Amino acid sequence: MVRHAARRTRALGFNGMCGNFGVALAALLAGALTELAGWRAAFIVPGLISIATGIAFFAVARAGAVDVGTTERVAHVPRERGETRRAIAVLLVAAVLGGLVFQATTVGLPKLFDDRLGALAQGTLGVGAMVSVVYGIAGFAQIIVGRLAERRRLKPLYLALYALQAPLLLLAGLIAGAPLLAVCVAFVFVNVGVLPVGDGLLARFTPPRWRATVYGVKFVAALGVAALGVPLVALTRDATGDFTLLFVVLSALAASVVVAASFLPNDDAPATTPEKAA
Repeated sequence: MVRHAARRTRALGFNGMCGNFGVALAALLAGALTELAGWRAAFIVPGLISIATGIAFFAVARAGAVDVGTTERVAHVPRERGETRRAIAVLLVAAVLGGLVFQATTVGLPKLFDDRLGALAQGTLGVGAMVSVVYGIAGFAQIIVGRLAERRRLKPLYLALYALQAPLLLLAGLIAGAPLLAVCVAFVFVNVGVLPVGDGLLARFTPPRWRATVYGVKFVAALGVAALGVPLVALTRDATGDFTLLFVVLSALAASVVVAASFLPNDDAPATTPEKAA
């Protein structure tokens, strides 16, 4: 997608938006299946859907519907080796910390809503519906930010989005009721909205021949560390009986990304301006 899209951040944003709608639907589907058919159905049905999706993708790819050519639509502007290494290292650190925030909030939101939304969310289905509302609204973030990134410098936008997350996460740990729902929509919007900007920066600073490898390392590192989000939620909840400490920790992680991202080399222009389509 990065190779073939002339408007990279817009394409990355659209792809991410589809993924976020999947997360939104997952919460509602899991709640509904648990209420109607028990917790096992919440695993079996998505498993069957995944198998069917894999078979369908294999079929259309084999039929030639997926282009895997090597032509770059956007010319790569070479960087000094030191700048490239620094940018990749910083973006990997940011992806790891940001992935941990994303995973912990995704896992923790249902229980947080169960604790603090009261009559707004009753039962598994009600909690799942509230989580779906949050991720459904925030699902538009990536396409909105992806389009915005076409006209803005990526580094300042990246810094601003993570800087917004820190106070929103801290506030979410301190409030309850309807205001909590609004704050959660805001921080999830920013949390997922930053993803096409980060991937756009990685594409800009990484030479094409190394891009697939670097993206692979990024996803493995982010997903591997993000798995710690589950025990982080459990440990902080068990230790305090509440989610305040969890969101203080997550706010600190978001602030740490701002510090790390400040060491990124400057990007010379908005995402599509000096790099013209080949």
